[in-house]
Amino acid sequence: MIDFSLPERPRGEPKPLLDEDIGPVLARLDAWYAKHLRRDEYGLNPPATDADLDAFENKVGVKLPQCYRQLYRWHDGEIDDRIGHIYGLPLLSLRQAGHEWESWNEVLADFDGDCSEILGTSWPVGAVDPAYINPRRIPLTHDFAGNHIGLDFDPWPEGRMGQVIFYGCDEDVKAVVAESLGTFLEWI
Repeated sequence: MIDFSLPERPRGEPKPLLDEDIGPVLARLDAWYAKHLRRDEYGLNPPATDADLDAFENKVGVKLPQCYRQLYRWHDGEIDDRIGHIYGLPLLSLRQAGHEWESWNEVLADFDGDCSEILGTSWPVGAVDPAYINPRRIPLTHDFAGNHIGLDFDPWPEGRMGQVIFYGCDEDVKAVVAESLGTFLEWI
């Protein structure tokens, strides 16, 4: 049976961010797309600018790792009306990611700032904040129903800064998918 009581945050610090060079992974993705998809099936937006990334960073209040900036300098997400390239989910543009992040903060305001208004749990235990909402989660994807794969910038001590997690309105168990963006993109 899963325990959905509100746990206390464990003492200690998470492992530091792994800020890899994801250029080789992005090059492999480009090569795979070129070989297996027609150009009109890519569905990827043009690159984001440094000004776009700086504005997004200021909005969410998180210092974005270089690998995140590198990903968005490659493409600023996917075109809105396409089926996504990340397990069928679209890579959000900075604009869309900002909108999703703002939506979560509106829900948090509706809960009078109580991140744990809806109880949950996490896996592995002690790696992810099991709170329903955490403003230091930055969405990479969405499923059009309030669930995300995203980066976690407030991990618990057994986790890693910038780890990739599942979270959202239907995700009672917040789970670590990969210890870094680079590791996650390797799987794609």
